[in-house]
Amino acid sequence: MLKDFKYLFKHFKVILFIIPISIFLLIICLIPVNKTILIKGDTTKFDDIIEINNEYESKGSFSTIFIYSFRNTSLFQSWAESGISYSEIYDTPKTSQILSNEEINLQGKIQYNQSISTSIKIAYDYAKEINNNVSINYKFEGFYVTAYGLNSKFR
Repeated sequence: MLKDFKYLFKHFKVILFIIPISIFLLIICLIPVNKTILIKGDTTKFDDIIEINNEYESKGSFSTIFIYSFRNTSLFQSWAESGISYSEIYDTPKTSQILSNEEINLQGKIQYNQSISTSIKIAYDYAKEINNNVSINYKFEGFYVTAYGLNSKFR
C-alpha cells in the first residue's frame, strides 16, 4: 500500500496538489453567502435625460447616480470586494431574499423614475422662486410597493 502511494505521489504529484486546490476554489467561488455588495456606479446629468427649453442660462447641474448591487455573493466575492474603498457589504435583508432578480430590477426602475419625477417638481419649485409665471400642475395618484411578505398573494 505504501509503495502504491509513493508511486502515485512520484508520478502524479501535480495532480494530487491541483485537485484539493480546485475543490477549495470551487467552494469559495460558488457557494453563496447571505451578503449583498453595493459598488459605486456613475452619475448621469439630467441634461442627458430631460430637455428644457428656456431663455435662462442654467447655473449648476442636476445629476442622478446609480450603483451596482450583487445579492447572495460567494465567499470569494465578499472577500475581494472588502478591499475596495467604494464598496459596501452587508447582510442581505430577509425582505430582499424573497424577491427575484427581475423584481429587484423593477424596484430599481420604479425608484429611478420616482427620483426623476421628484427632481422635476423640485426644479419647478425653484424656478417659481425666480419667475412667478413658472408653474407645474401635478397630482400623485398611486403608491409604491417595495416589498411584500413571503406568504402574500399580492404580486
